[in-house]
Amino acid sequence: MPLPWQMAMPTGLPAVIHLHSGVGLGNGIGMLYQAYRGHTPLIVIAGEAGIQYDAMDAQMACDLVEMAKPVTKYAASGTSGIPSPPVEKSL
Repeated sequence: MPLPWQMAMPTGLPAVIHLHSGVGLGNGIGMLYQAYRGHTPLIVIAGEAGIQYDAMDAQMACDLVEMAKPVTKYAASGTSGIPSPPVEKSL
C-alpha cells in the first residue's frame, strides 16, 4: 500500500495522516519534514491524551503545536483559539 504522501504528490490533493499523541508525532517529524520540503499537501491530525493531563506532566502529554510548527505551514490545537486558515480549492 502506498504511503499517503506518495499518493498526494502526483495528484496534488492533500492526504490525511493521523498520528497518536506526542510519540506518534515525534516519530513522524522526519517524514513530515521531507513532505514539507517536497511541497506535498498533507493534513496531519495528532491526537492528545487531553488537556486535563497537561498540568499533571503526564508521560504522553506534550506541546504538539510547538513540535509541529517547524515542519508545517500551519499548526494549531482545538483549544488554542486560533482561527483556521481559509481553505483554498486547488483543482
